[in-house]
Amino acid sequence: MSVFASTAAARRKRSGRTATAPASGRCTRRSLKRQRTAAARENINIIEAEKRERIVRTGATLNQVFEVWFNESIAEKRGRKGRKDGGKVLRRQAELHWLGRFGERHIGDINRTDIVEHFRAISRTGRNRTAVVNFRAMHQLIKWANRTRPYRQMLADSDFFEIDVADVVTGDYHPVHGNERSRTLSDDEIRLLAKKMHASTLPRYAVYAVYIMLGTGCRVGELSLARWANVDLEAGLWTLPAPNTKTQAEITVVLSPFVQRQFEALRAMHTGTCVFPRRLGVSAAEEVPIDGATVGKVITYRQMTPAEHARKPLVMDHDALALPGGRWRCHDLRRTAATVMQRCGVDDTSIHRCLNHAREDALDRVYLQERTTPRMRAAWLALGEYLDRLLGTAPEAANDDEKEVTTTTGREAGAVPLKIVA
Repeated sequence: MSVFASTAAARRKRSGRTATAPASGRCTRRSLKRQRTAAARENINIIEAEKRERIVRTGATLNQVFEVWFNESIAEKRGRKGRKDGGKVLRRQAELHWLGRFGERHIGDINRTDIVEHFRAISRTGRNRTAVVNFRAMHQLIKWANRTRPYRQMLADSDFFEIDVADVVTGDYHPVHGNERSRTLSDDEIRLLAKKMHASTLPRYAVYAVYIMLGTGCRVGELSLARWANVDLEAGLWTLPAPNTKTQAEITVVLSPFVQRQFEALRAMHTGTCVFPRRLGVSAAEEVPIDGATVGKVITYRQMTPAEHARKPLVMDHDALALPGGRWRCHDLRRTAATVMQRCGVDDTSIHRCLNHAREDALDRVYLQERTTPRMRAAWLALGEYLDRLLGTAPEAANDDEKEVTTTTGREAGAVPLKIVA
């Protein structure tokens, strides 16, 4: 053995290193370089991989996992993934109902007992639907985490997936069928609603929106995004572009005389690009449509119970639009329109096409490309004619034996003047 070899062995002995241990940091750097080179060949983001390894060592809270999941799967609309609103509603609900309670816990420490008790406490206050919606959002998050490294390792011993949605509700509420709403407006309620709307402080644009939803069966979100470029008043057609519809399918609605008068009244209110602009008096470049929840809010605030009004005492006309059948919403008008079409003898297939429901049959989606069929046209015209007769607003119905109702507020009459037969 040479002098140099014995000297090196003595140094290793003094430092406690074995012969196979790296003699300097240079070997460590070489090893790390080889790892990164191999990762680059396999198209692996080494920085992201190291970040996930660090998460495995330190653990991840529910808040941290929520942010990763939200940015990757919810915030951006990509095909069937993501949400059109960028997840605003989901984030607000999560922060309000469960992130505040469990957000700082490590994801592996979330257990069945705490989750079930938390959502049952929400259900006991009469908010079963809120409990179901928020539990499903949380379940979607944990399910994503269980498919994603490194969170899958943290959930190895979790009993979260043993929770059934029926475990978080109380009473005889059904998690699926309990969420199905079947409220429709009767003929008497439609007449009463027309009278109440014109006598209340409901904004005129909301009055016209109610009549359009009743006369076409469109969704309130689709109506709020309407632009005049897609409305042809001369031809009596309104085109809903695919990005504006829930089913991502374009549809052309035939405007009956009843509905056309509502659009004409809206056009007379302002000249701009949006049918329902958020602000009046701005340039066309700055004009944006109202939020989809705006019409629903002004309607809901006029159907408040005494207890609800006590919490918001500044709301005017808090029960001005209350109807005998109970609280009604914008989507109930869509359901009412479908029911009236059925009453007029329209076949079920045409009704679903008029409502632009998603087609389950792939062959129908591929081969049946006509957006407006003669039966759909007849259905919309029959619906408008029915509403004209019901409200006494058909042009040929006007005669000397009828008198127009004037409001006590002195506000200008709407596009559908109410007439009571003497």
